[in-house]
Amino acid sequence: MNRIISLILASAVFVFAASLVMFIGSSSLLAVSDASSNLMSHDDISSSESEPRDKSSEETSETDSESQSGEEATDTDDSSGDESDDISELDGGDGFSEDVDTADSSVVDVSEFGNDENAIQNAIDQATEEVGEGATVYFPAGTYTISRDTGPRIEIDSPPDNLRLIGDGQETELRYSNENQNDNNHWMLTVSGGAEGFEMHNMVVNGNKEGFNEDPNTNTLIRIREGEPGSQSYLFNNLILEENSGTGITTRTHGVKITNCAVRNNGGHGINIGTHHDDPYNSENRERIKVRNCYVHGNGRDKGGHYGIDHAYGDFEIVDTVIEDNEQGAKTSSVGSWHDHSDWAPNGIHKRTRIINNDINPYQSTNANEDGILRFEDVVVGPGNGESMRLTQHEYVLDNVILHQGYRLGGDRVTEKDVKIGEGDLENVPNADEVGAFLQ
Repeated sequence: MNRIISLILASAVFVFAASLVMFIGSSSLLAVSDASSNLMSHDDISSSESEPRDKSSEETSETDSESQSGEEATDTDDSSGDESDDISELDGGDGFSEDVDTADSSVVDVSEFGNDENAIQNAIDQATEEVGEGATVYFPAGTYTISRDTGPRIEIDSPPDNLRLIGDGQETELRYSNENQNDNNHWMLTVSGGAEGFEMHNMVVNGNKEGFNEDPNTNTLIRIREGEPGSQSYLFNNLILEENSGTGITTRTHGVKITNCAVRNNGGHGINIGTHHDDPYNSENRERIKVRNCYVHGNGRDKGGHYGIDHAYGDFEIVDTVIEDNEQGAKTSSVGSWHDHSDWAPNGIHKRTRIINNDINPYQSTNANEDGILRFEDVVVGPGNGESMRLTQHEYVLDNVILHQGYRLGGDRVTEKDVKIGEGDLENVPNADEVGAFLQ
């Protein structure tokens, strides 16, 4: 009997001891896990909170302090930039899709007014004055004819918040007429005075330049003018901007996003981005200009001196974009015909971009403030460009870049992190059939 009691007591002691060991072990593991979690949240918050990075979701913004400093860039991936309004869900050219309910009181149907610029203006005026915030101006399938008369043909001044212009895709076309050539100063659509939440989706904007000999420097399909610094936001998505004698789209303010667009065969620049009166260094709330998932092709060939993407002043990012077959690829500058702000340094990043088959320079800097920092990350330059890259005046960081034709250096401020000169490709850099509006 005594032996049985001893065996029972021994078993109880063993079970208690085993439970105590398991408790201590699990507590230690939890403590280690908590410490690791704290360390990750301090050093790499974005990695702990997001899905694995890919072409559609990789964050690309740097902090304002890094963009404005003249210090050498580091490998630190600071994710505290302005990505709270990430637009990666508009990836791959699928763009924006929504069935517009014309019975909704917030929707104004352009076709009820006609199919010309007066009809469009009347619909926009009704939406802004009678509907107000959250209004939608709907462009059913069809061709809407715009005159070539001097001045802004369709004008939206100080629109209500969240005004949207929505078409039916490639079946909706805004098109310049075949009459009344004017060499100077006409803009198909002008948005000015600052806008919060302005959007334009799903249509073709055609300059109908064939047979006209207009000045490429003074004609723009879409023009966004300055507002109060940091107070505006615009989205131009899933648009084809083509065949204009001048530029496809011009912005003179921060807060503009151009996504999933095909900008092609324009006589001036394809995309002309920069700031105007809103000094980038005096605006704490500014948001950089963003070009994402765009195909920029065949621009600047009519009279020379133009680029696929021309950037001046302020902060920008160009991501998942192909710049192909233009007279010249891309440029940065601090001096323009509309203002000389040589003390405003452009700071920006090209990330996962492909710059190929451009007639002359794939990229160059002209008349630029030397304080600017330009980063090229996961970029393929070439083949087929007429010259090599011209890196002058700014500070440059080249990180995972393939240069088929090398680069020309006008200073000594280039940091090479991973550069290959010669043939090659990067799998995460898109091709032309993977970006743009309606996938072309």
